[in-house]
Amino acid sequence: MNARNRNARQKKQICVLLICALLFSAAQPAFAAGITYMPDVKAEMTEASYWADQSDNADEVILTPAEIKALNRNSALAEGTMIMDLKSAPEIYDGIARNKAVQSSATADAKYYFGWTYMPNGDKADWAYYEKMIENCVDPTAVEVQKVRYGIAVNRTTLQVFPSSNPILDDPKDLDFSYQALSSIRVNEPVLIYNTSADKNYYMAEESGHLSMDYERLFEQMQEGMPYAEFIAVQDLLSAEDYYKTDVHWRQEKITDVAERLAEVMGAELIGQYEEKTLENDFYGVYFGQSALNLPGEKLHYLTNDGLERCTVFNYENNQTTGIYHLEKADGNDPYEIFLSGPVSLLTIENPMAKSEKELIVFRDSFGSSLIQLLAEGYQKTTLVDIRYIQSDFLPNFVDFTGKDVLFLYSTVVLNNSETLK
Repeated sequence: MNARNRNARQKKQICVLLICALLFSAAQPAFAAGITYMPDVKAEMTEASYWADQSDNADEVILTPAEIKALNRNSALAEGTMIMDLKSAPEIYDGIARNKAVQSSATADAKYYFGWTYMPNGDKADWAYYEKMIENCVDPTAVEVQKVRYGIAVNRTTLQVFPSSNPILDDPKDLDFSYQALSSIRVNEPVLIYNTSADKNYYMAEESGHLSMDYERLFEQMQEGMPYAEFIAVQDLLSAEDYYKTDVHWRQEKITDVAERLAEVMGAELIGQYEEKTLENDFYGVYFGQSALNLPGEKLHYLTNDGLERCTVFNYENNQTTGIYHLEKADGNDPYEIFLSGPVSLLTIENPMAKSEKELIVFRDSFGSSLIQLLAEGYQKTTLVDIRYIQSDFLPNFVDFTGKDVLFLYSTVVLNNSETLK
């Protein structure tokens, strides 16, 4: 693979959200006669000598065999690396529980990919496309007490997100890259085999380890890539109690300190006094369905005051003006959409009671939906932009950035999968 394709592939692979139990195909892929190369890849590129010639110091020893062994041992022992020693893995596992866990993970992954990925025919992938993959994750022969099977790869194959040959494409014209493929398994590589797919064509396997997000490095990269902006750290203000138990999002009533820190750094003044209100119906987030457990519902709270009650929201997608909370969404499929009506490309909030003439522009995802109200009281006008749904090139037609505060407010999942941003 040449340097350009290799770098592009690595960039995309960094964005993959890995599940704990990976899948690899039990069916041997079909190839045309001879050797098939990726576009722009030449036969000589498969030889070590080709790449050695590209290096000024090809004979340099990066790690000795002893150092490699020590690195692997230390990585397996360290916490948080998600690298495991196959030799010390338990020999017995709960196949029923594994079924539920994999189905839950597959559903979560499908919800992430749904909406911006394509099928091989060039059409947007509909939910039925992913639903078939999710259904194939369930092993109908699984039992509660099940023995791990041990295997050796006899063909080069891939670890995949779903047990399916259907690709997951972010570009219908680029059939060479699919989010299905997470990494490769080489011949003679050992694997632990857990559940089998419903169609018997795929095994759930674990190899020597898989990637996890390095948050500190992600923060460093964001700061290095945006030297013109000030980084505002809020992770020290957040804990598990600030989030819903059945949903990925944070609770608005728990993040007033986050809003205060952002406002302080940006020089905005917040009232900070709110009345907490509670929806009548219980809230069941995305984890409720994914867990396959009878989890109790949660109360969804929202904060308001006289200033927020007088704010108006204009939706550029439907040309409608509403209040700052969309309470009619409380009885819908996703009550969290009471916060600015869920995913919308462009919104503005007008605050007639603002104490200053300051204006704020926020680039945000769904996490911003419940935080923006708390910041809006410090600004006369707040513009919300979600560039997952609108091309950045179009923004000058709608947004004037002159003299405005600009806040980039994105979750780490979106930032680490930045190809979703337009």
